Amino acid sequence: MKTLVLAHTHDIPLPPAPSREQQAAVKAYRHDQTQIEVDLLYPINSTGAEQKKIKAELFFYVPNSLGELSKVCDKSQFYRGITNYFRFKSPDLKRLNINILSDLKDYLRVAKQVALSSDEVSRYSKEVRLFASGLNRMLKDIQQNLGNHHDSQLLDELLGLQADVTWFRDHIVDPLRQARLWLPKDLRKIVLLCDEYISNRIHYSLSQEFKTLKSMAGERSKLSRSMLEILKSEADYRKSMNKVFFLGGDEPSDREYLSYRDSLLKKHVSRPLYIESNRRAQGSVYRNMVAAFGAALAACWTTVMELKVYRESLGEDIGLEFFMVVAIGILIYVFKDRIKDLSKEYFNEKLKKHLPDYKSDLTHPDLRSRGNRLGFYEECLRYIKSDRVPDDIKFVRKLKGRRDIESHHLESVIHYEKKICLEQKLICEAWPDAHSIKEVFRFNLHDLLRNLADPLKNLTVFDVEDGPVDLGVPRNYHINMVIRVSTDEDMNILHYRAVINKTGILRLEEVVSFGEIQVDHDWWEVVSNL
Repeated sequence: MKTLVLAHTHDIPLPPAPSREQQAAVKAYRHDQTQIEVDLLYPINSTGAEQKKIKAELFFYVPNSLGELSKVCDKSQFYRGITNYFRFKSPDLKRLNINILSDLKDYLRVAKQVALSSDEVSRYSKEVRLFASGLNRMLKDIQQNLGNHHDSQLLDELLGLQADVTWFRDHIVDPLRQARLWLPKDLRKIVLLCDEYISNRIHYSLSQEFKTLKSMAGERSKLSRSMLEILKSEADYRKSMNKVFFLGGDEPSDREYLSYRDSLLKKHVSRPLYIESNRRAQGSVYRNMVAAFGAALAACWTTVMELKVYRESLGEDIGLEFFMVVAIGILIYVFKDRIKDLSKEYFNEKLKKHLPDYKSDLTHPDLRSRGNRLGFYEECLRYIKSDRVPDDIKFVRKLKGRRDIESHHLESVIHYEKKICLEQKLICEAWPDAHSIKEVFRFNLHDLLRNLADPLKNLTVFDVEDGPVDLGVPRNYHINMVIRVSTDEDMNILHYRAVINKTGILRLEEVVSFGEIQVDHDWWEVVSNL
């Protein structure tokens, strides 16, 4: 690794960069044929400031050949194509501790005919869902670390996962299935759905991981054997639960429902993690403010003119007096409305360049009784020329990129900005085990694809042996996306290139990844193998 200092404003030592746990992590993916997904992770620190402020910006470099941006993809179309949600990151069972289910375990062991209150049912339901979400996170961690960690560490994690699942079924699922008559139906349903969700995740995730291990070298045989034993054990369990779980069938409709049900299970289990938001357009607020200001200007004009009329009416020349009163009255009538309209248009155009388009509150059902919110965020969208973007964005746009031909003359930029404010202290008090909030942001490129040419074009080339030869050459376009995420502690900048054609997004190339570029408040520091 080497460090390249691009610019600095003060001759001071470069401070240490924040740890990965303190940084807002960012990753972009091709979600489907027309959508790109950006995942952002915002750490929550109980010892930090009362509020955590984040600014996330996306700069889309769009070829001018696609047409004028404001017409091809106007602001309302862009916002309609956005899918955006916030959620707490799935809990870490190592931190959360399996004791979250101990009260439910004791109840199932001794309660028998004792009725549960609605608050207890709600609490137990939430704990079971969090436990299932935590197990899914463990599976994801194992999958991500398959090529990075030692087999002994992965084996410990795998055996720990198996022990947690066995404990859950021995102390929660089995006693619950025996308590059909006295256990609340809602709680019973949630536990069984969470058990089905856990089984699906083990079955699908470990099958994929076992397939990956089989393609690797033989020295990982111990890990493979352990994984195979868990998969066989889970297969037997699923067979014993075939009247409770939906395991699919041979018919296409069965497979379709299997996929649909798995998606529903995921949403059902992770519901306590989701944060609600209500987006409110700010355009009407600004229009009303500007209209009121315009009306005030018109009223001032009217008052001044009426005072002038009054003074003229005190004059001695009756003919001149009549003429002035009529003339000023006409001026009042004509210019009052024009002053109001022109001032409204002028200030509305000026203000909307600096004010958000939408504002949204972030809330959670657990806080409704307290009337508190977790935070809020503001969004704005602007169309700018490529030579008007900030210098650090220009630099990253060109860094490690292909040698574009005068790209700054051939591209326009969509600048999307989101300012987020999280009530960090309140979140830590209400959810002591919450260590980060995840934002999922998807935007749709469908409107940008409409004006593209056919995905193939004919190109005639000369071959020495065959002479002129017709080739079918792919025709594609590049949309470069630079992401800048900044907090009070650090700033990260990433660069992706979306390769598209008429049919949709072909792939998303990572040009500058998360962590390669960190910008300090007083320095530009680039850490990369350039």
